[in-house]
Amino acid sequence: MDLIRVLIVEDNPVDALFLKEALREITNTKFSLTHAETIESAQKCLEEETFDVITLDLGLPDAQGIETFLEIKKVNPDIPVVVLSGLDDETVAIQSVREGAQDYLLKDKYDGYLLSRSIAFAIERKQAEKALRRAQQRFELALTGADLGWWDWNIKTDEGVLNEQGARILGFRLDEIAPSREKWRKCVHPDDEPSVLAALNRHMEGSTAAFESEHRLRTKNREWVWILLRGKVVEWDSEGHPVRMAGTIMDITANKTAQEAIRQSEQRFRAIFEAAEDYIFLNDRSSKYIDVNPAAERFLGAPASKIIGKTYKDFLHPEDAAYIRDVDSRVLKGESIQSEHTARINGAMVTLSDTKVPLKDDSGQVIGILTIARDITDLNRIKISPDTMEEYPSKAMQATLKKALIAAKTNITILLTGESGSGKDHLAQYVHRHSLRAGSSYFSINCAAIAPNLAESELFGHEKGAFTGAAARKRGMLELAEGGTLLLNEIGELSLPLQSKLLTFLDTKKFTRVGGEKEISVDARLIAATNRDLEKEVAEGRFRQDLFYRLNVMRIEIPPLRERSEDIPLLVEQLLVKLGVEMQLHERPLISPQILNALKKYQWSGNVRELRNVLERALMLSDGRTLTLAHLGLQDDMQFSSDGNKTSFSISFPTEQSLNEITHDLKRFMVNEALRHSGGSRVGAAKLLRISRYSLKHYMNKLGLDDDME
Repeated sequence: MDLIRVLIVEDNPVDALFLKEALREITNTKFSLTHAETIESAQKCLEEETFDVITLDLGLPDAQGIETFLEIKKVNPDIPVVVLSGLDDETVAIQSVREGAQDYLLKDKYDGYLLSRSIAFAIERKQAEKALRRAQQRFELALTGADLGWWDWNIKTDEGVLNEQGARILGFRLDEIAPSREKWRKCVHPDDEPSVLAALNRHMEGSTAAFESEHRLRTKNREWVWILLRGKVVEWDSEGHPVRMAGTIMDITANKTAQEAIRQSEQRFRAIFEAAEDYIFLNDRSSKYIDVNPAAERFLGAPASKIIGKTYKDFLHPEDAAYIRDVDSRVLKGESIQSEHTARINGAMVTLSDTKVPLKDDSGQVIGILTIARDITDLNRIKISPDTMEEYPSKAMQATLKKALIAAKTNITILLTGESGSGKDHLAQYVHRHSLRAGSSYFSINCAAIAPNLAESELFGHEKGAFTGAAARKRGMLELAEGGTLLLNEIGELSLPLQSKLLTFLDTKKFTRVGGEKEISVDARLIAATNRDLEKEVAEGRFRQDLFYRLNVMRIEIPPLRERSEDIPLLVEQLLVKLGVEMQLHERPLISPQILNALKKYQWSGNVRELRNVLERALMLSDGRTLTLAHLGLQDDMQFSSDGNKTSFSISFPTEQSLNEITHDLKRFMVNEALRHSGGSRVGAAKLLRISRYSLKHYMNKLGLDDDME
């Protein structure tokens, strides 16, 4: 054993000498002895040196009885004290031990062995006390770090102890609170008291291994806080009755407030979920339904119990299921997708507008899919023309349709070319209708009809605040066409910067909205259409060559109407039906063979659009009666020769030409036609134009025509 430093506080020299001799007789322990005869001198020694133990006589010149011990403890309460007294007073002995003395020995009844053992035990007990105190401090720190208080309750005396953190939870200082069961019961919320007391009694009766209760307590400020109280019986009497309990107290008000907010949120969600007219589906990552609302039950024609646990494959046709599989795979990667598609449900074709968003857990991991669908079968964005194009008898149109059908079965980009008004939009619809995307949406945008500064927003959409007037996020036509087809009509009118962005989309199937940063993936098929010569536009630097190559994968030329005059009777019939509905005509006017013959001979520089305009004007002029050549407005002296041959001059509006340029072209056309109708005779041409020969010569010179007079 190491050297033990002993402070002997004894005023009697004989007793002090005996004590020293007794310690020196102990052979297996070394002692360092310091002697003090008064409390004052002992206190001075304690201030100057360090000791392992103190032997104390209770009868000193400057202190008597228990006060002697208390004075020594004031200086250093951590040093163990062994009391050596000549008084065989049990009361004093008990009081000394209660105040912290490690042992109480009578002077005439101890020897070296007893003294040595008492000192050793005193040192060991003090070290154990210090270790216990340090452990308690660590325990306090741990509880404080976990926002936990602790409590101890003497069941027999109904006296309790609460640490500082526990008192703080209730709004008290430690010196302001003296816990007891009765005081605690009065602080419990009346609504919670029965369940709390029942839980406590069950544990004290031995029915539960521990006591635990969540309830409300009134604080010092008379506010209610939610607490979690846990504890258990830690001591029993000889008859097995509990005499002491200990445990922890924790403020869970914030958790309860959050739980209540979540509960209310779930109630609101469930109310919306149950009452929504839209179909709402929740799927896990394996596509199994985990919840559906009543509207979805009615839509699928099955109760939730028959839907949950199954997948879309159990309710959809394989072709429709393949579309859902492709879209869901993108959503599970984090995309949010809005689309329109057609599906066969219970034997009926239904067009749905879907919004699909990923469901994420607290860590941001995608754990499923939320789908909100709406039946828009009767609200299609663009009405697709019925399948009548196959009935066109002309070889030119049949060849065009055959090529369109081949392209429709693939997802390649198509370039439609042809004169203005020749029916490029109708052919694009025909391709969509016969493609694998026929069940999804079809959109068309006329690039020439959009202001250049708005074209990018219309095509790609914009974010809120992207520019002045952008009060909210807007999805562009590309995004709206998700899963379907988008026709870019008059694509030659796009600006070069916008051509570049479109090329990027064609290569990556991704784009960003105007003012946005997030890339958006869209699965949409593009069909481009133009009446311009794009190769010439490329050569003159007005159209990107790389974009032209990207669009020109499959080019389909639509023949002008004058090259498929055999189709005119069918076109006239179709147009009259449409116009009759639009104009609310009760009867469709009769078309005589003479009129059909005249329409077939007309040159139709404005193609089908011009034919529609002519028929619309004729219907208005006829007042629903039989149409005549006069109603058509095609017969005049300038357009027909004696054999009935005719020509016409048409323009479209708006146009890039100025009024002077259009007038110049019209005059040149009329002079050429007059010369053609007169067989090259200047005199005959002048008569047809109702001008003099010299005026004709002036026009021919001005218009750059051959001016040699006959």
